[in-house]
Amino acid sequence: MNLKTDLFNNKKRGIAIYNNITQEHIEGLSAKLKAILHNELLLGNEITETWEGWPPDSIVVFLKKPFKTNIKKIDKELEYREINDLHYWQAEIHDKKSNCILLCGFAN
Repeated sequence: MNLKTDLFNNKKRGIAIYNNITQEHIEGLSAKLKAILHNELLLGNEITETWEGWPPDSIVVFLKKPFKTNIKKIDKELEYREINDLHYWQAEIHDKKSNCILLCGFAN
């Protein structure tokens, strides 16, 4: 088993790759989500994981702590949802135009 080849083949087949932080994913976020991410990082939040490919054609950045950004002022192209499932995440902000997603966990 060749891990590098397997990761490449999985990506080529559209299978998401998890458990890492990739600068390419962060740079691939929409400008609106990058602005929120930047604010979250300034407020002390941390990126725990990034991935692409699930949901299909998406880039996802996962933050450790709940969002501190004022979500009531979110742009109409961004959809905020509270998931509140300990198996997954607390909330998400989805840029419907770019299909990029910013997730937040439960840790304080």
